[in-house]
Amino acid sequence: MIIANLLPMKARFYLLVFTSFLLNSSCNKQETARHTTVTVRLHDGKGMMVRINAYDLLNMQPYNIAETVVDSTGTAQMMLELDSAIFCSMNIDGDAIPLYLTPETKLEMWLDDKKPKKVKKFEGTGAAPNQYWQGARAIIDSASSERYKMFWTLERTAFERWLEKLGSDLNAYHNTFIDSLNISQDLAQLLQNRYRLQLTFKRQNYVLVNRDALKKDKSLEVPDLYLDPAVGIPWDDDMLKKGLLEYAMVLNAYLMNVQSGLMEENKAEKALSEDVFGQRTADHIRKEDYPPGVKEYLFANNIYRMLGHVGITSDLDTLYGSFKEEYGSSAYLGSLGKVYEKWLTLKPGRPAPEISGITVAGDTVSTHRLKGKVIYVDVWATWCKPCIAEFPGAKLLHELYGDEERVVFLNVSVDQDASKWRTFLESNKYISGRHVLATMKDGRIPFWEAYRVWGIPRYILLDHRGNIVDAVAPGPSSNEIRQLIDETLKDAGT
Repeated sequence: MIIANLLPMKARFYLLVFTSFLLNSSCNKQETARHTTVTVRLHDGKGMMVRINAYDLLNMQPYNIAETVVDSTGTAQMMLELDSAIFCSMNIDGDAIPLYLTPETKLEMWLDDKKPKKVKKFEGTGAAPNQYWQGARAIIDSASSERYKMFWTLERTAFERWLEKLGSDLNAYHNTFIDSLNISQDLAQLLQNRYRLQLTFKRQNYVLVNRDALKKDKSLEVPDLYLDPAVGIPWDDDMLKKGLLEYAMVLNAYLMNVQSGLMEENKAEKALSEDVFGQRTADHIRKEDYPPGVKEYLFANNIYRMLGHVGITSDLDTLYGSFKEEYGSSAYLGSLGKVYEKWLTLKPGRPAPEISGITVAGDTVSTHRLKGKVIYVDVWATWCKPCIAEFPGAKLLHELYGDEERVVFLNVSVDQDASKWRTFLESNKYISGRHVLATMKDGRIPFWEAYRVWGIPRYILLDHRGNIVDAVAPGPSSNEIRQLIDETLKDAGT
């Protein structure tokens, strides 16, 4: 499965900050909290909304902790109450500017009128680490030119040269700049760890996409650098407490690589479902000697990912129950509870949210209009190799039910380039069933959130009443899907 919220090919990356470390005016004030102020200067920015966002480590979505509007003088000031240092971001006119704030921060920022994302100058208490990171981020952005935006497609030696050059440039920048800052040694180390984590994350993603090829590469001089998922990861609870974005990204990718390794070790047990491997991932976490905060996060992350991939199962309920018992006051329980409640709406027998798309001929097809049929939905894209690998099996499945008019096989592409989708349909010999391009609304695919789609391929089975049979159905090559379709047809009657 390709995880659409993680892999860089769809450019969806993650952030996080703990809510327990950041209190706004609606929360109970702690005696230890002090006022943190952030003042923005943007000469031509009158009326622009300015927000400071924290992020949830598990769902990787921002939540607002302070906001204001740039006034007629080009000034916006926000005040927060913090009881410890945090990493967060400021959003203005759609651009995000990473920030590091402490209870003592009194920060002033002069923004470029033409490019609000660029800060011309930081001043005040807390200016140094933020000025430092803007410089480091500029190096990273410069290295991610058009050629290297899809770095995971590079040949391995080319990828190594690119990553080594980026690391060398960042090290040179750090060594040149860090001595001029009046900051503690611990903070200097934290800033250095931050850009090192960026490098680690890029390597992790390269491995996730190219794992099979790397395992066969006999020229690898240091195979563990690629195939040991723990390489380059500092185990540090403090990074989680400070909400360090890059650390959350790295831990999440680490867990994905761990689970990929477990699946490879158990290739003979092909019938095992993903939730079983979720349990085995939890067993791996349990036996490893992580710091307590990291272990708690990995347990929570594993449960969250299981919910995303397979929904609510008996194995998931077991792990979730154990987590609540062991970590009864965990900051992650809020996010886990919310996504669990959303999955309850996708239980078998519940009304199915509509899935719709446009055919090559321009006609609209939707699951609501197909009510009365048993519908097997395949969510895929032309760039998704695991999706395409299932097409031969899908064609055999379609042929098996070729004379069964009560079954519809609906293939829904989430491609953004309609021309590539059409060209693929014309050239692939395994194309069968009904094909549509997913309907977009306000730049988004409505059913993506409704069905909690995290990655593709994703399969969904609906009954003739328009209700959910399985929101995370088995793939077309499996024996399980045939049994499930037969049972659904039997329930539908003649």
